[in-house]
Amino acid sequence: MLRLTTFLRTSRWLYALVLLAVVVYKLLTWPAIHNGDVSEYTVTTVALANHATPEVRLSDLDETLRRLPFMKDALAEIQNDLRHQPGVVHLPFAQGQGGAAYAIHYFAYSALAVVPFKLLPLAGLDPFKCYLALNLFFVLLLGPDPAPRAGR
Repeated sequence: MLRLTTFLRTSRWLYALVLLAVVVYKLLTWPAIHNGDVSEYTVTTVALANHATPEVRLSDLDETLRRLPFMKDALAEIQNDLRHQPGVVHLPFAQGQGGAAYAIHYFAYSALAVVPFKLLPLAGLDPFKCYLALNLFFVLLLGPDPAPRAGR
């Protein structure tokens, strides 16, 4: 076993291929998990995918609820605010310039998730695995360098 471990650690390409295989396996077998600040990130990702801005619109909420009906309770307040109380927005959303509604979280993570959100359905996968795909991409990108270097 020690020889296999040594071989894997000294072979950068093999290490990268094994890591890639693990990442692809996890992407294919793990479900999309919806917890934490899912309402804000999900709606912002849908908004960015629809109109390339993080502004949350009623059409974004409608699409999110069409795709993920179990989020009805989590999005009820913002949906009510946008439909019936223009200019009034409750947390975890905030009102921006011109009365637009935005999630309180910075939208960079959602913006990065738009790429897998658009690509995953082309492979027959759930688009809301976009966060899992993004996280696994960073594992692949930032994975430890297995090759020993001189001077260490």
